[in-house]
Amino acid sequence: MSFHLWVAGASLVTLLWGGASGQGPPDSPPVTHRMEGTVAFRPEDTPKDQFVVFGAGHEIQTTLDIPKPPPGGRLLVVLDAIPVLGEDGLPVDNWTRPARVVAETPSGDLELIRAMTGYGAGGRFVQDITPFGPALGHRCKLKAALAGYPKVPTWSLRVQLVTEEEGAGHRNPDFCQPLWLEEVMRPSSTISKTVTIPDGVRAPRIILRSTGHSATGSAYHEFVSLTHVVRVDGQEVARFRPWREDGGTTRRLNPSAGRPDPTNPGLLASDLDRSGWVPGQKVEPRILPLPELTPGIHTVTLELLGTTPQSDGNQPVEGYWMQSAAVVADDEVLAPSLGTR
Repeated sequence: MSFHLWVAGASLVTLLWGGASGQGPPDSPPVTHRMEGTVAFRPEDTPKDQFVVFGAGHEIQTTLDIPKPPPGGRLLVVLDAIPVLGEDGLPVDNWTRPARVVAETPSGDLELIRAMTGYGAGGRFVQDITPFGPALGHRCKLKAALAGYPKVPTWSLRVQLVTEEEGAGHRNPDFCQPLWLEEVMRPSSTISKTVTIPDGVRAPRIILRSTGHSATGSAYHEFVSLTHVVRVDGQEVARFRPWREDGGTTRRLNPSAGRPDPTNPGLLASDLDRSGWVPGQKVEPRILPLPELTPGIHTVTLELLGTTPQSDGNQPVEGYWMQSAAVVADDEVLAPSLGTR
């Protein structure tokens, strides 16, 4: 799927963090690399009879230098989603929307962070991406996307890459390969990817995200989870159903959440349990340790168990799942970490 851009005021700024007041700058100050722009939906860019989650003006992109964290330090991505306000001072788009940052790598697109805005509110979302460092290299094209459907500019996005001096523990990233990044996936579907694990790495694992969404306002698949099965070389290694039920704790992040049930006026839309996500929060990645990924070639497969929802009269009842995954592993030599000694 091709992506089209509508970027207002896109810029790239390099910021140096100085020392505290009255102190000289540190020997090697952390560096923040930043891009920003505004997104809007353009119906003319949407293929006819096709539901598009991202694309159609929903994306900005810039090539950025990738700061290298010190030994034992971390690399973070910071995503700010800021709603555009109308003449009434209220957000133009007051729905909860998916947002993400994706890196283009030689091995494929790699999702760095996924978040869901609140109803009528943006937010700042931070993700540790230290394990992804080997795939990013020294310079990389990043794409930030937020799906909103009003036909005017709706959201401003800002992405920053930040290093921290400590916090990585004994991690020493040495290998990372994206597996898949699927925007729309129907039930009873399977994704397979081949990965070659090099010699001399430790702790191979998969970092994945899966969230279910409704395409037409129906329950599928935002409020109905499906069983996910992960296999390595045909052997089942994990089985789970993405689910979150802590939406009731995030009311302050959802000022425009409506009341979906007239018989229960105390219930807000942001309170509802959902398939792996909560309005106003980032999607926490699932980490699967996989000693089965020994050095050599392996096939990793994800299967969703279930049946495709049936149409209801003239209104299709359908949904989709946003999927991403990557294999990561560390160097056998553990990195020193001042924060964990």
